[in-house]
Amino acid sequence: MILEGLKEFQRRGLDATLLLDDPIVNAEALFFGAYKPNVRLLGKPAQPERPLWRKVLQRLWSPRYLLRALSELKPDLLIANGTPECMALVLESLLAFRRPPEFVCFIHGSPFQFLDDCTKYSLVLRRRFDMIRTGDPVYLATIPVRPPRMGLRRRLALEIVELFKVLAVRRSQCIYVLSEKNKREIELLFGHRNVVVAQAGGFSFRDLACADEARTRTLAETAPSLQILSLSRLVTKKRVDVIIRAFAMIVERNPSMPFVLCVGGRGDRESALRDQIAQLKIQDRVRMLGFVAEDELPALYRASRVFVSADSADFDLTCIQALALGCNLVVSQQFEIPAGFSAVRRRVFVAEASESGIAAALERACRAPCEPLIDNERSELQALTWERYFGAILERSLAKV
Repeated sequence: MILEGLKEFQRRGLDATLLLDDPIVNAEALFFGAYKPNVRLLGKPAQPERPLWRKVLQRLWSPRYLLRALSELKPDLLIANGTPECMALVLESLLAFRRPPEFVCFIHGSPFQFLDDCTKYSLVLRRRFDMIRTGDPVYLATIPVRPPRMGLRRRLALEIVELFKVLAVRRSQCIYVLSEKNKREIELLFGHRNVVVAQAGGFSFRDLACADEARTRTLAETAPSLQILSLSRLVTKKRVDVIIRAFAMIVERNPSMPFVLCVGGRGDRESALRDQIAQLKIQDRVRMLGFVAEDELPALYRASRVFVSADSADFDLTCIQALALGCNLVVSQQFEIPAGFSAVRRRVFVAEASESGIAAALERACRAPCEPLIDNERSELQALTWERYFGAILERSLAKV
């Protein structure tokens, strides 16, 4: 999203700069040349092998790099891409004995979406813990009431950092989130009074315009197989193991149906997922795709009748992109269908959080028609393009400067 934002700002003739502590050395991070952002490095890259006293000195010296960059650039709009960036802006200003600059920020998630994120158990956030946890069926089923055991030093560090994080986030003029559910959680957790829902879809006007013809051709080439696609990082949060168990259930119930599950992505759960597939004896029905290059994604979506996500998230760009490319969509109860969607809803199949619930939704989605977008659907999806999203961010943010 950062890279698409910079690209759109530059397309509008704006001077957009990405401030980084370290250089981008991985070609995948820039999608192999698809993006060419204007990057400015803040001082020398960190060197982990340095002794502790050198790291402390470097940290105390670092504010001058950020503040010098802001002084020279004099930005009309300063965007913090998350809570760590909010903290950096406030902390480094305080270390330099200066007033923190005005900024807006993105918060595109919640600590409740990550099981290993202990911040939700901190005292400053704990007062809202029960309200948020019991208000969501996935949270209720997956998040323990008690925090994991931790030593006194770690606990003190957690409490101090979280208190400062809340204070830093409150310094932002506006917080942009992707869903109404995320808005409610951020308001409860941080006590911020200006949280704005700005929905994005992960595609451009051009992508949407050329989707239908290519999709019709691709489905004709891949028929009669019923290809189901899962695409994400292979980590615990994405719950791909639940998708695989659900898929095994529908294969068992419908052995003659030509179901094929394609799992794209990489992550630390990949080996365990392969073992799971072998144990369920569905190796001939599941294809582990590994990393999928950006230019290969549209064809993969178009060849799939159904896109499925069991992610613990209320909004996912891959899901909206799948809709834009004509897939039927299976999502959990957490997923929030964007405001204003009515025509596109026929393609969305909401599943209970369990594997049996996902299996039932997958069966319904596979039997439903998979047709090109109609005009009403295309009109609804246009509201979620990168152009509309970042245009709204600019218009709203600059109006307050």
